[in-house]
Amino acid sequence: MQKLTSAQYWKNRMKAAKQRLPKEIGQQDVLMAVAELAPELDRLTNSNRWRNAWFMYAGDPQFTEVVEKIADRFLEEKDA
Repeated sequence: MQKLTSAQYWKNRMKAAKQRLPKEIGQQDVLMAVAELAPELDRLTNSNRWRNAWFMYAGDPQFTEVVEKIADRFLEEKDA
C-alpha cells in the first residue's frame, strides 16, 4: 500500500467533500456558506488559500474541514 503525504490526504478529503455536494451547489454557494460558518476564513488574505484548496492544488486542512461541514449541511437541507 502506498503511503499518502499529508497534502495528498487533505486533497483527497476535499475531493470527496466536493463530490458530496448536491449538483446545483457551486463554488459561490460554498464560499457564502464559508463566510457564515467560519467568518475568520472570509478574508481577502485567504483567497489564494481558498483557490488552492478548492482546485486541489494544495491540501488545506482548515478549508477542507469547513467544506466537509458545508457538504453535510447542504445534504441535510436537501433531504429535509
